[in-house]
Amino acid sequence: FSFDKSNERKLDEDLHWQDYTLKAGTYVKGGLGLDVYRALVGYALMDKTNQNLIIGIGAHTLGIRPHLEGEATINDQTVHYKNKNTNFVAPLPNIILRYTYAINDKWSLSGKVDWLAINLGDYGGGIWDVGPSVQFQAFRHFSVNLDYRYFKIYGDVNRERWDGSFFLEFKGPTLSINANF
Repeated sequence: FSFDKSNERKLDEDLHWQDYTLKAGTYVKGGLGLDVYRALVGYALMDKTNQNLIIGIGAHTLGIRPHLEGEATINDQTVHYKNKNTNFVAPLPNIILRYTYAINDKWSLSGKVDWLAINLGDYGGGIWDVGPSVQFQAFRHFSVNLDYRYFKIYGDVNRERWDGSFFLEFKGPTLSINANF
């Protein structure tokens, strides 16, 4: 999973506030980049002809790239700020629970919960990845999935180069086509 988003705001006209004047053209730009890689291992607690329940453990490697920059002209003095070098990577364990029920040879229903919450020194945060799914097995090595995904990731960092928090939440339907050999 990879995500990179930023936004910018710029003053179109002078802004007067108390004894200060922020000149037109003053701007601030901020954003967050995020890379999540994961590997997991599971054990089938129940493995019947049409049902499967898996519990497992996994590891997420989380790379976070926050950035902030801006330029302000205040009372005819220009100030610049730019920080795009903050980055940290953290390996994080998680718990996985997945259940699948095959209605017949073509259709199955499943649900999953991946969870993590941890505090280690200067870092803290968590991940929720939850979702039901409907799968249609069109051919032996080809299927189509319709999922509803709820993915939330949050964290706190208390470090000299970056002291702050982040919170990202993605939710909605996904359609995927799967082929295997």
